[in-house]
Amino acid sequence: EIYNPRPFAVDLSEYQINLYFNGNVGADDFFNLSGFLEPGASFVIVNPQSDQALLDLADAIDNICAFNGDDAVELRHNSVVVDVIGEVGVDPGNSWPVGTGSTRDNVLRRMNIVTVGTDNWADGQLTWDVFSATDYTDLGTHVIVPCSNTSIPYVFFDEEFSVYNEDAGTVSVSISVLNPVATVDVTVSVNGGDATEGEDYTSALPVTLTFAQGATESQLVTIDIADDLLEEGIENIILNLSGNPDEVNFMLATHNLIINANDIYYAPYTIAEVTGVNESGVADSIGIYCELHGIVHGPNLNSAGVQFTLIDPTDGILIFSPDENLGYVVTEGDEVIVGGEIFQFAGMTQLMPHYITLVSSSNPLEEPEVITVMEEQHESHMVRVECVSLVNSDQWTNSGSQFVVQVTDGNELFDMVIDGDTEIYFEDAPEGSFTLTGIGYQFDESDPFHSGYRIYPRYNSDITNEVVASFIASETGTLVYGDDGLEITFTYNGEGAVTWDWDLGDGSASILNEVTHQYDFDFLESVNQIVVSLVVTDENGCSDETSIIFSIDYVSLDESLSGEIRVYPNPATDIFTVEGNTEWKEITMHNLMGEEVIRRTSNLTEREEIEVSHLASGIYTLRLRSDEGVWIRELIIR
Repeated sequence: EIYNPRPFAVDLSEYQINLYFNGNVGADDFFNLSGFLEPGASFVIVNPQSDQALLDLADAIDNICAFNGDDAVELRHNSVVVDVIGEVGVDPGNSWPVGTGSTRDNVLRRMNIVTVGTDNWADGQLTWDVFSATDYTDLGTHVIVPCSNTSIPYVFFDEEFSVYNEDAGTVSVSISVLNPVATVDVTVSVNGGDATEGEDYTSALPVTLTFAQGATESQLVTIDIADDLLEEGIENIILNLSGNPDEVNFMLATHNLIINANDIYYAPYTIAEVTGVNESGVADSIGIYCELHGIVHGPNLNSAGVQFTLIDPTDGILIFSPDENLGYVVTEGDEVIVGGEIFQFAGMTQLMPHYITLVSSSNPLEEPEVITVMEEQHESHMVRVECVSLVNSDQWTNSGSQFVVQVTDGNELFDMVIDGDTEIYFEDAPEGSFTLTGIGYQFDESDPFHSGYRIYPRYNSDITNEVVASFIASETGTLVYGDDGLEITFTYNGEGAVTWDWDLGDGSASILNEVTHQYDFDFLESVNQIVVSLVVTDENGCSDETSIIFSIDYVSLDESLSGEIRVYPNPATDIFTVEGNTEWKEITMHNLMGEEVIRRTSNLTEREEIEVSHLASGIYTLRLRSDEGVWIRELIIR
C-alpha cells in the first residue's frame, strides 16, 4: 500500500517498487507505478493469487507482491530510495524483526505518526505496527498526523538530475512552486560537484528567485557549459535550494547537473586487452574508455536498455546499459563496434556502451566449449555441460525477473539462470538428463571474486538431448496374482533412449524397450511388493533412471463365490450395483491410464450402489476385495 501524505497530488510514474530475494543485491523484480495519487489517498497492489476479498481492493495486480518474510522491498522516486522494508544485500534467515513481531506471516501497518519514509531499515523497522496475517482492516485507507505545514509554499527542482554534452552551451534548470499561499524568496546556489567554475562552466549563481503569492509559473536558472577540448571524463555540478524554513518547504532541494565529455577518445582494443583481472579477480581496466569489435551472442536480456555478450577471437565481455539501447536492436550474430567505459559488477567485467555501430549480420557464433567445471575463463563465453539433471525441480519457479536452478552432472553443481527476457521463461522444467548450452556469467558479491559462476541458456534449443526414463505396466494399481503367478508387460514411454536396462525386481533383467515377464508363484508369495527399475541411455551416453513400486495381492476366490457376485447394469450410465454373499472390505475402480477414480473402504455391506455419472465414458477396471480374496471385473460406462 502506497500512501500520499502531501497536500497535493503525486505523479506515480516517477515511482518504482523493487523486490530483492534472499539477500540479492540486484533487483529480482520491479513494478513501475502510474497515474496520480491524490492527497491522503492510498494505492494498493495485490498478488494475483490473493483471496478475492483482497483482489477487490486492488488498484493494481502484480507479482511484485510475491515476497515473503526474508525479502527486501524498496520504494524508489526517480531511482532514489525513499522507503524500504528489510535491508538490500542481507539475507536475514526467515524474517526481519519489526515492532512486536516480524515480517513473516504478519500484517504491517505504518504508525500514524510517521509522515516520511526512510532508506535505513534500522530506523524503518521501528515505524510499523504489527497485526495478524489475516487482519486487512482499513486496507486502501490511511490516516496520519498532518505531514507538514501547508500554510507555506512548496518549492522544488523539477528534476533530480539532468544530463548535457560538453558542447551544449547554455543550459537551463527549472524550479517550480506548489501551494503559493504567500510570496517567498529562494536562493539557488552551487553546492558541490567536480566541475570547476571558470574552466568547465560559468554562471551567475548564487541567485535569489522570488515566487509571488498566487503565481504557479516555473522559473529558470542558466549555466554556460564550456567546451574545453580536453580529453576528460564525466563531470557534474550540484545545485541547491535554500530559504527561510519558516516560510518555505523544500520537496526536492538538490539537482545534479551532469556534463558528458565530448572529447573522449575511444581507443580500439581487443576484448582480451581489457578483461584481465588481478589475483583477487578485480578487473584491471576499470574506467578505461575503449572501442571493441566483435559478434553479438544471446538475446537482449534488458528490455529497458541493452544486455548482451560481445565475443571476438580473443575473449568475451558483457555489454550492459541499464536504460539506453542507443538505437541498436540486439540481434545475435550481428557484427558490431561498441564504444564505452569498462566497469565491473559482482565480479563480472562489463562495458557501459556510449555508442553501438552495426557492421554486418548473420555471422557465425563461437562454438561452445564442453566443460565439467565453471571457472573465470568461461565468463562471457559459450559453454556446454552434458548429461545434467535438475537437483530440485521446485526451483523452476517461473517467477521474478529471473530465477536460478541448480543442475548436476553427478560430480559438479552448476547454477542455471532462466532470464525473464528469454523464450525459456514459463516453459515447463526439463525432465531426466539433458545437455545445457549457454553463456557464462559471474555473480560474486565479495572480494576475492572467484566464485558465483553461472550459465545463462538463451533459447529453448539450449536445453537439448533430453533422455527420460519412464515406463508403464500392463496392469495398474495393486497387482493381483493367482496360483499360476503373474505375467506383466512393461513398456518404455520416455524419450531419447537408445539402450534400456531393466531390473524386474525378482533377480531378472532385460535390455529390450518392452519386456513381458512371468513372475512365479513362489517368489510372489514371499514378498508384498515388487520394485521395477529402468535405466536408459541416449546416443551421447547420458542416462536417466526411474523405478515403480508395485503392491501385490493374491486372488483366492472359489468358483462358487465368484458365481454369486453380480455387477449390474454393465454397461452402466449413472449408477451400477455390486451384490454378493460376502461383506466387501474395499471397492475400487481404475481407468485405462491406471488412475484410481473411485475408492470405498468403510461401512460396506453385501450390496453397494456406486455413483458413476461424473466419470467419462469408457472401459474401467472394477476391483472387489473381501476376506475371501479379490475379484476383478471389466466395467463399461456409457
